[in-house]
Amino acid sequence: MACEETERVARARSLWGVLGAFVLGVLLPAGAEAQLTDLAEVSGTHHPGSRLGDAEPSETQLSSYDLSLKLPLPVAARSYLIPGASYHVDSVQRGGMSPQVDPLRSFHAVDASLLFVQFLPEDWTLVVRLTAGLAGDFATVDRGLVRWSLMALGTKALSERTTVGGGMLALWSFGTLLPLPAVYLDWRPSPRWQLEVFVPAFANLTYTHAERFEVGARVEVSGQSYAVRDERVAQDWRCSAAQQDDPTTPMVDESRPLPGQCVDHITYTLGVAGLHLGVRLFSSVWLTALVGGSFHRRLEARNEHDRAIAGGTESLPGSFVFRAALTWRLPETV
Repeated sequence: MACEETERVARARSLWGVLGAFVLGVLLPAGAEAQLTDLAEVSGTHHPGSRLGDAEPSETQLSSYDLSLKLPLPVAARSYLIPGASYHVDSVQRGGMSPQVDPLRSFHAVDASLLFVQFLPEDWTLVVRLTAGLAGDFATVDRGLVRWSLMALGTKALSERTTVGGGMLALWSFGTLLPLPAVYLDWRPSPRWQLEVFVPAFANLTYTHAERFEVGARVEVSGQSYAVRDERVAQDWRCSAAQQDDPTTPMVDESRPLPGQCVDHITYTLGVAGLHLGVRLFSSVWLTALVGGSFHRRLEARNEHDRAIAGGTESLPGSFVFRAALTWRLPETV
């Protein structure tokens, strides 16, 4: 009986450690980095306004909000099934990337996921995750909003302190399939220190004191793609020809549409580095914050063939980043 209890606790701790890596949506969603060891999380991220352009500068301020829920279900002695759901919204106070996109103010992503975890002999673990959802401005809903991703990863516990892994990711949205390699490292040189790396998403170095306080450094790369279905964009002459040409714009003929320049979707990629702070409020509920700056921000308008639109790409300057999250983590013993 004691041996069975020891094995059960060991598997729970292994599940907590292995699943901590896997942060995945289409293009690794910004602000959606809630680890799959989190039973529930609500978070908000704020980027102050950034000036865009030189001739006619404008300012864009972005705020993101996330909600995620997960339910680990033991399906066998050494297997877990973890269904989950998440919601992400990017709120733009002012635009500046493209005349077609400027009217848009919020973009939403809703995803459902199913994760399977199988513990194998000799300290191996197999993790497979399927995610499907919708992402866009939701002015209308069509099949163009659909996206999905698949992850398969194998990990090996080399010791009680070190776990390594590797596998593949497949991301599909807007008719484009993007395969990516995945590499995982979890190294705990002592009970208080942890280095966790998941390529291509993030790297964490964390120090935990008295199982109540956390401080560390974090680097992450994330992003989103959103379908654009707003009527104001659809009525732009590039998408739908005007009844007659505008004589005040001799360089273009608005009576002839340009499908290749019609915005179908936009992408947003983000790189952030900063200081991680956390405090355990009670049980396994944590309040955390990320304070740092962005080293990469890029907005891009793309057409229905997933090709960049001329003049629709904007590299935003680096900015201060603040994220706060309330998280109910999976206990290390379940």
